[in-house]
Amino acid sequence: MTINPNDTVNGTMIFALSDELAAMMGEDPQQATTPENLELPSGVEYAVKPYEDEDFVGNTITFSDMPLEQFNDEKGDDGLRIVRDGDLYRLTGVMDLSDDGEMRELTAAMASKAALRLRFTFPGEVKDSNGKIEGNTVTFTPRIGVSNELNAVAEAKANRLPLLLGVGAGVLALAAVAFVLVLAQRRRAVPASPYPAAPALDAHLSHEPQFTSTQATYGTQPEPGDSTLGSRHSRGS
Repeated sequence: MTINPNDTVNGTMIFALSDELAAMMGEDPQQATTPENLELPSGVEYAVKPYEDEDFVGNTITFSDMPLEQFNDEKGDDGLRIVRDGDLYRLTGVMDLSDDGEMRELTAAMASKAALRLRFTFPGEVKDSNGKIEGNTVTFTPRIGVSNELNAVAEAKANRLPLLLGVGAGVLALAAVAFVLVLAQRRRAVPASPYPAAPALDAHLSHEPQFTSTQATYGTQPEPGDSTLGSRHSRGS
């Protein structure tokens, strides 16, 4: 059975009997395992499909969106109940399969020929139970011939952290893809230059500014050793 966050239940149940057990009960297996004969909650639309394997004959019964109030109805104090308690679901109940002395032979036959298993899946993690816990699911295997107490506590809301982490990773991936696409578009949009590329500078050239010394002269440049520069520029020459 699956408990939904809106406090409803979906279920698939297989009720089947061995030929030997059906003969001891004096019942037709498929007639004995109808929703009416099993006294399942009324007012629910059940889908019934015949079930048969090598050892058992009966029915597969499915239902969906059954409100918890209806699921718990008419089960008495010891019946299987699932209630919402804030952010938790609490499953409690007793499945009394003990031998009362009057049906000892039938009980012994059931113990050797029957296989009972109840599995419940909750929206969130199962925090505690006397059944077998596997994440959001708990499985009970009641024993025939004794009274079986069932209990479980589970979160009513799913853990969203893994989902949020997954969404975050997806957003980052999309952002990376978008960046690559934009970069590629810009590269294709830049026109090729009609001029040849400038030659590369030699790696050994210094970036420091270099100055060339020049000699400023006025008039005729003197010959080496000429000492008449001053007279050539004297007033009246």
